[in-house]
Amino acid sequence: MSRALKTNQVKPSIDGYLASWKTTGKLLREGHSFSGRERNCAFLNCRSPQFANVSAITGLDFPDDGRGLAAVDWDHDGDLDLWFLNRTGPRLRLMCNQTNAGDRISEKGFIALRLQGTHSNRDAIGARVEVVLKEGDSDLGEPNSELLNHQPLIQTLCAGDAYLSQSSKWLHFGLGSHGVIDHVTVRWPRGKVEHFTDMSEKNRYLLVEGSGKAEVVDVSKRSTKLTVSVQDVPKTTVASRIQFFNRLPMPILRPKGYDGTTLPAIKTNKRPLLINLWASWCVACIGELQELTNHQDQLREVGLDILVLAVDGLGSDGRGNPDAVQQILEKIDFPFAASVATGEILDKLLLVQSVVLNQSPDFGVPISFLLDGKGRLAAIYRGPVSFEKLRDDISQLDSSPEQRRDLAIPFSGRWNTAPRNLLLQSVANVFKEGGHLEDYERYAKMDIVLKDQARQMASSPEERKRIDQQVGDMQFNLARTLQADGQTEKAIQHYKQGLTVKPDDALAHYFLGQILLSNRQVEAVEHFQHALRTNPQLVAARIQLGKVLRIQGATDEAVEQFRRVLMEYPESVEAHFNLGVMLTSQGDLEKGIKHLQQTVQLKPKNLQALMKLGDVLGNNGDFDGAADAFSRVVAIQPNIPRAHSRLAQALGELGKPVEAAAHLEKAILLKPTDQESMLQLAWLRATSLVEGLRDGVQAVELAERVSKATNSIDPRILDTLAAAYAEAGEFEAAVRVAAQALANLDPNQEIQANEISERLELYQQGQPYRDAHQEHLAPTP
Repeated sequence: MSRALKTNQVKPSIDGYLASWKTTGKLLREGHSFSGRERNCAFLNCRSPQFANVSAITGLDFPDDGRGLAAVDWDHDGDLDLWFLNRTGPRLRLMCNQTNAGDRISEKGFIALRLQGTHSNRDAIGARVEVVLKEGDSDLGEPNSELLNHQPLIQTLCAGDAYLSQSSKWLHFGLGSHGVIDHVTVRWPRGKVEHFTDMSEKNRYLLVEGSGKAEVVDVSKRSTKLTVSVQDVPKTTVASRIQFFNRLPMPILRPKGYDGTTLPAIKTNKRPLLINLWASWCVACIGELQELTNHQDQLREVGLDILVLAVDGLGSDGRGNPDAVQQILEKIDFPFAASVATGEILDKLLLVQSVVLNQSPDFGVPISFLLDGKGRLAAIYRGPVSFEKLRDDISQLDSSPEQRRDLAIPFSGRWNTAPRNLLLQSVANVFKEGGHLEDYERYAKMDIVLKDQARQMASSPEERKRIDQQVGDMQFNLARTLQADGQTEKAIQHYKQGLTVKPDDALAHYFLGQILLSNRQVEAVEHFQHALRTNPQLVAARIQLGKVLRIQGATDEAVEQFRRVLMEYPESVEAHFNLGVMLTSQGDLEKGIKHLQQTVQLKPKNLQALMKLGDVLGNNGDFDGAADAFSRVVAIQPNIPRAHSRLAQALGELGKPVEAAAHLEKAILLKPTDQESMLQLAWLRATSLVEGLRDGVQAVELAERVSKATNSIDPRILDTLAAAYAEAGEFEAAVRVAAQALANLDPNQEIQANEISERLELYQQGQPYRDAHQEHLAPTP
């Protein structure tokens, strides 16, 4: 993560940045406003092509970052009031319409309608309502305006009528001073048109679809006493203080000493701790350190510990001089603990701010983090912090959550909910995404503890079950992360803990079984079986169970598992492959080969299946099929030595010694210790009928390497070495080695003895041996 460190100061106007922001989400996360902090606007319809700006005179021109707006006759006085929802300022604000004098019911007429569908949806969403006034009786325009006198008042009932907003489902129509209703027409959502008459102004009516009659609704005036409040807008300052009522436990922070050694993780020792980040090039930072030094006695009296961390050299521009850090501290005789920040510390503190502020602010210096005695974040100070602020905040560390919540908000208001608990699961996920698995594990465990406490206080079995589900999921997520990180023992522990509260989670049993496969197969089988009892459609568990049973020798049971997989998923590559391997090993070649061929058909680049298919075909005399399988392997992955050696064997059996020799050369090049390939190539170089293929010198070199590696006792190797000597013209050596090969044969190896004897006679006559049949690349063992 790039870290651009700068001195905290008031940011310039947002207008200079708008062009560089590509998304609104990024703009908001950086703490800016949608509207650039302009005031709200309200415009009055002047019954003409123009509107009048009445923002200030109505009192609606708040400097809020508004989100929602809903209109409703809240106090039932015949005019519409407004509810506001804001990002800044009070979250909810009610503005009562007092354009009429006092609290009297509006002197001007109105009608309010509530619709109820019977054939249409019950709330009649989508209905279109027309209120038609009697001619000549409206003061909505000029008295003689025929256009206005004949125009109905029209509204459509909507489910949502603004961003994040839903106004009242009462449709409110203003009628002016002398408006008299002729009739009301409702076009219901299902298409029916209905007319309602005998309706008077200053009334509220319920219109039921299909009834044809308007029912008067008696709505009494609200008796709730509302208190007018005035918002004090805080002044903008260079430094800012952010207090938290819901305190986040800090991540693990390990600073470095001046010699570069990693120090133990920061702890609070049950006392408040101020962690201050500064730089030698930052004038404000040095001034703040001097301020702390000047008040060292008072700070110790209030029980505050201080740790300052230098960030020199950590910015993306490498700004700062780490050597100057100690000099500055010595010069001002700084009395508190000091060390050096790391890139990891900065990254984690950026994540902390993104969590608690719901945005990713710039990391400027100086910046300080006040921790309470339990290591939880109580306040962030962006910019220099004074002794007085520290003293006040430390005195309030032990206040109640309700008191802390009031302190955390920079404006007054009334709360309608209790303080919420911190969601540590979300915090854990943020640190997981940031690559800090140690902190993820820590926060996840904290969240599990909190959920366990909530379970003990649950008021019903249903609530306890819901919490158990959450605890189990958190344990499983933690286990999966630890498993991916290679911490298998910890992962096993958390899987088992999760299964105590969520015992029938099929996926958890499956993943736990996977971990146990390596050295606890019996236990793994139990978990795979449990997963399948809970969810028989969990194919991955059935495949793994089949594999384990196959390893344990329970072949029939394993075959049954893979056949069940194919009944549900006939294109399962793993099921076809495993069935092919097991059936061919049992001697059922026809079915086994079909499953291997099906595997390759479904996944043409499955090297494991191609190699197995080539082996089975070659071992059973289908050298064309074997050569095709191994050729496909080397085409996909040319660096597999065994594929080249097996392809060479198949080509040799097909009477293609030149091609076979090329692949033997490749196999030896890829694996210089491949004795079998060296022996086969030596035999070809010594005995081939193809003159250009023979090479006595290379044959001797290859055969001698294999003979020395095997202590010169294997008759087959000695037979090959003798043929190589003969091809090189060294007949005395050929006779000697051939005789040694005969001597090393077992008495029952008569066929081999006869073959070597025939070759020995040739060597004694000064003639090399030629393999006229070429049925094998090397002599028969």
